[in-house]
Amino acid sequence: MNILFHLNLRIQPVERFMIEDRLEEKMNAKGLGSIIGGGTLQASDGEIQSCDIEIELINEDDYEEVKTMITELPIPKGSYLQKKEDKEPIGTLEGLALYLNGTELPIEVYQECDVNYVIEELERLMAPDGKMLGYYEGNEYTALYFYRKSFQQMNSSCEVFVATYPLCQKSIIKQIA
Repeated sequence: MNILFHLNLRIQPVERFMIEDRLEEKMNAKGLGSIIGGGTLQASDGEIQSCDIEIELINEDDYEEVKTMITELPIPKGSYLQKKEDKEPIGTLEGLALYLNGTELPIEVYQECDVNYVIEELERLMAPDGKMLGYYEGNEYTALYFYRKSFQQMNSSCEVFVATYPLCQKSIIKQIA
């Protein structure tokens, strides 16, 4: 039996491969099945939207055990498991995307500010459970994707920093899960 694990998570393919590897290792250890494919959905500009992992179960009766393994992962709302035509929603995390303007700020801001500092500071402000799990570098913006139990908590914990740090000028925050 094949199941589709749709992950409403904006991560690079290499991070998806790491999830696939961890899941397959757990399934192989119990003889439950294997990963048979995966993919990353991108918007027309290249920004990642979500990803899928295809799983083949040896025995259909093992679905609940594999589902338990999957739900131990950090999973955003909007994710689901699909077996045949049935889609079962999974996921508890909400997502915050911070889109940093990459073209309209003074050149000194890009030279003097560091996106890695933005990431570290936002993770610190969202602690203990807010983490950046993905990113996208486009021609006009860089998107940083953070996930936590509450979008509102993430947004309120970082609003002062985003409003005052020069690299965050003209940025946009959106809820993505």
